[in-house]
Amino acid sequence: MKKNHNVFGSLFSAAIVLIGVVACNASAKAEETSTVSKSRTLVVFFSRTGEQYNVGNITKGNTALVAEEIANQTGADLFEVKPKEDVYPKSYDALTDYAKKEQSKKARPEYVGKAPDLKNYDVVFIGAPVWWGDWPMIMYSFFEKNDLAGKQLAPFCTHEGSGLSAFDKKLQKACPKSKVLKGLAITGSTAQKDRQKTKESVSKWLDDLKIKKATVPEKKAVVQNAAAVKNVSNDKTDFDKENVFGQGALNTEYAKYFIGNSYLKSIVPQDCPLPVANVTFEPGCRNNWHIHHASKDGGQLLICTAGEGWYQEEGKDPVELKPGVTVYIPAEIKHWHGAKKDKWFSHIAISIPGEDVSNEWLEPVDDESYNKLP
Repeated sequence: MKKNHNVFGSLFSAAIVLIGVVACNASAKAEETSTVSKSRTLVVFFSRTGEQYNVGNITKGNTALVAEEIANQTGADLFEVKPKEDVYPKSYDALTDYAKKEQSKKARPEYVGKAPDLKNYDVVFIGAPVWWGDWPMIMYSFFEKNDLAGKQLAPFCTHEGSGLSAFDKKLQKACPKSKVLKGLAITGSTAQKDRQKTKESVSKWLDDLKIKKATVPEKKAVVQNAAAVKNVSNDKTDFDKENVFGQGALNTEYAKYFIGNSYLKSIVPQDCPLPVANVTFEPGCRNNWHIHHASKDGGQLLICTAGEGWYQEEGKDPVELKPGVTVYIPAEIKHWHGAKKDKWFSHIAISIPGEDVSNEWLEPVDDESYNKLP
């Protein structure tokens, strides 16, 4: 659900001040965030969700993940080529049949929206999945409708064995007045299952192309520890005294995304436009891996109030959570959080407003990995 970004600054600051006074007896200070100047690079991509070979049903396309990684490393703008009508089947076999028929007819499917003014860009990254050894026909619609003359074009693709499939040569033929650079091919399964390898592949490719990377900080979770972290007792009575906002009601609505029982207690009035809740986890309870998506801003802030728990970002070591620890989780970070095996745990959860925000729940945190934690 979209929220009004213009009111976020005042609401967020007010919420933090309220929480600091009640829980920590300290004032909170809102920090200004710097903005990045308009990029001279653009990422144009086409991507599909649904059933995909070797990855199953996906809610974000393989190529979209690579496109976002390129944009993250370069500071480039993004433009997704979306079909005007959702004609592509969701099942993999039906999709391949449909794509083959489109190719044989040399179809030029229409897409929605208008690309940004290409006069503003020097380098255009162009990506899509490999369909029958070629660009999807909708990409030729884009090539023919937009003047790419004089641009440096960097092709990239996702595949499951076909490699680049001469994407570069076919792009050069479609855009003869452009300079086509060395392409990048990443398997869809890598894009979906190994974000770190995808990041490294994109980074090496950009280095090979000698394309300047963004000077903005890497998008990652920020964990801040209070000056003094209290020792926490295992005793539930002591925990309840420490858990100043209260345990709340059993979290039945989202129970399917948790292992063990969790509890929710709203700590703001119902008419408050900024949802703020205290989440309590019983010992051993944790939520599934998940991602807070947003096209702008979004993400989540956790403020640990009682007990002991864990936070982990995909590909990173788990971080111990105790009262006084805060975790800022930007949008698009895959992560999980929950209690330790033998400890109750509570944190305040604040959903940061943004544009096109959504939550993607993924696989559970498996017992083997969780039980290895101290």
